[in-house]
Amino acid sequence: GYGRTNAVHTLLTNGVSPHTADRRGITPLQAAATDGILRQTIHQQSGLFAMAAERQDWIANRLVAAGARWDPFSAIFLGRTNELSELLNTQPELVHSRHTLHERVQRQGTPLHYAALYGRSEAVRVLLRHRPPLDATDMEGQTALHRAVAHGHLSVVNMLLEAGASVAIADAGGNTPLHASASTWGRSTMAALLTRKPELEATNRLGQTALDLASAGSFTNLVSLLIQAGAKLSGATDGKAGVLHAAAEAGDLATLQLGLERKLPVDARDEHGRTAFRRAIEKGRLEAARFLL
Repeated sequence: GYGRTNAVHTLLTNGVSPHTADRRGITPLQAAATDGILRQTIHQQSGLFAMAAERQDWIANRLVAAGARWDPFSAIFLGRTNELSELLNTQPELVHSRHTLHERVQRQGTPLHYAALYGRSEAVRVLLRHRPPLDATDMEGQTALHRAVAHGHLSVVNMLLEAGASVAIADAGGNTPLHASASTWGRSTMAALLTRKPELEATNRLGQTALDLASAGSFTNLVSLLIQAGAKLSGATDGKAGVLHAAAEAGDLATLQLGLERKLPVDARDEHGRTAFRRAIEKGRLEAARFLL
């Protein structure tokens, strides 16, 4: 809040160096940037969003005026594209730098990871001009493409794909970017990935394909997209929800019809012992329930 702006003013007035870093190597400017974007994320649905952004801009400007130096991460978090561009023009090697800026933000990511995570498309455009490591992974084994996909930043996803980012890299959990897209409602994001012909039957460490994840989440828009792309249909096995469960819960008669034509097991049960029919009844999808009788 305003206590932070007053504290920054007091500290700088009393001669505290703006270059001082904490035990993790985080500078005051980086702390201001990360705190600002986290607060903006929390308040983005309220009138507090603009206030949070304005406050952090004031703190950043005050620190820079006192001599703080820009770094790629602070510039990205604060949306300072011009500063980022100038910095990389003089120090292009910074495009390969890594940092852990906050315990609630991903660990040991490159500037491209952070720009992708927060959908900073202009920053991504600047970074791509300096040939960043497109497929570098963070401590969770995720690439910038994983991050952009998982958070639904379609423009960033398209830029990364156009630049040649791999759709085949699996993270620490064995999830490819296609798996990441299957856990959201992002049909456009998944459609963009499918243009690059990813492996549809790739499984993560739990043995799940992208279609399994989309089915488990009842994302029928993604289920139909994957089926159209050629993903193999499967029923529920070993307590996993299948395509029929997802379609029944959503009342998606077209996908139910397709599943029945492929002779998927109608009586298969999900992890809670429910059949597709039971899930249709629970959700009030009476037409889908009748369809399954």
